Amino acid sequence: MINMEYENIQTSECNRVDLKSQNNHNLTFNVILEKQYDSFNTNSINDLYANGDIEIILGALGTQSTKKITDIKRNMWVIDANNGVMRINIPYNIPINNNEININQNNIFAIYDTGIGSFIWDSCKYAITKPIFTISPSSTDISCNSTSKTFTVENVNNSPGTISFKWQVGNSWFHNGSAAPNEIITSLNHITLSPRTSSLDKIKVTPILDGVSFPILTSNVNLTPIENKTIIGDFTVCSSEMLSIDNLNSNETVIWASSNTNIASISTSNNQATIYANGTNGIVTISATITNTCGQQLVITKTVTIGIPTDYYDANIDVHPYPGNGGGIYLNNWTRMWMTNYPSGNNWNWTANYSMIRNASSAQASIKPITNGYMTIKVRKTNKCGNGSWVAKNYYITPKPGGGHHFRER
Repeated sequence: MINMEYENIQTSECNRVDLKSQNNHNLTFNVILEKQYDSFNTNSINDLYANGDIEIILGALGTQSTKKITDIKRNMWVIDANNGVMRINIPYNIPINNNEININQNNIFAIYDTGIGSFIWDSCKYAITKPIFTISPSSTDISCNSTSKTFTVENVNNSPGTISFKWQVGNSWFHNGSAAPNEIITSLNHITLSPRTSSLDKIKVTPILDGVSFPILTSNVNLTPIENKTIIGDFTVCSSEMLSIDNLNSNETVIWASSNTNIASISTSNNQATIYANGTNGIVTISATITNTCGQQLVITKTVTIGIPTDYYDANIDVHPYPGNGGGIYLNNWTRMWMTNYPSGNNWNWTANYSMIRNASSAQASIKPITNGYMTIKVRKTNKCGNGSWVAKNYYITPKPGGGHHFRER
């Protein structure tokens, strides 16, 4: 039997030994060997297993190193006849350095090797730990409207002793409702903060165990940008219309602006803006600059039509390159037309003399000439304020060689 009896460390059999805040430590213990003694067999003290070696093994991260080897001889055994055993008690003082101890797997134990085959006895393994501290979260993203964020230091190995924490968080944070001081010392392993500016300082903390400072722990923090904001409302203004921002947070304010106050003026009240038409038709850009209490900004814009449509006057009426058109307008055949240089959409108004029309309100109308000669195709945009001006183009319909008909622009 092998026992390791510690003299200067309070630990029960096969328990854990923690090095606490020391970089170096001397483990003082006894290794006790016992084997049965037969008083009727005077040769029992001289059996094959009376000679051997005690080896003190330190195992770390799946490896092991031998710290001490003691040669055991037959004459070192002491007979305890009352208990029927022979015993050897060897004291040890083993130096341990923190560098030898890893966070995951560390043990110290004794083995007795007789050198005969596989006859090796070992003691139970005593775990050796050193203080390890981590911070959670190690990195995080938070929004400016977050009321608070808690950072926590974990004592990974539950190392005993008096522990305090020296926090350095920077003045980009609020602590207890005020700008955080340069240094905060707590006995608790956590601190709760809220963001104050758009550029957040890293959270740094130094654990202090029994007066010894351990390496600084750092949590990287980023402020999430303002996002998912949209201007909503009616973007065609005949007289006045109200616009607003959806999902505006309580810590966010808005400044509105019109790109052309001659066409559209604006009055605002934070989340809402009223756009007024000043009597001139046209297009303006309405912008909203959102700012939060952390100093972050987001600019969103919306194109607004003031009065009747005017933004298509440079467009050109043309035959659509649709394969089924056959290359042109034919008498008594449908031909798809469109407006180049202008996006698709509805609310159009197409006309063509001496013709039939399909889809007259879309951006691509189909026209069927029913007579030869000149034909004028016209289109205009319309909205709730009225109709825009006509855009027109003339075509000349003539019989197509070979029995068909073709067109000629004019």
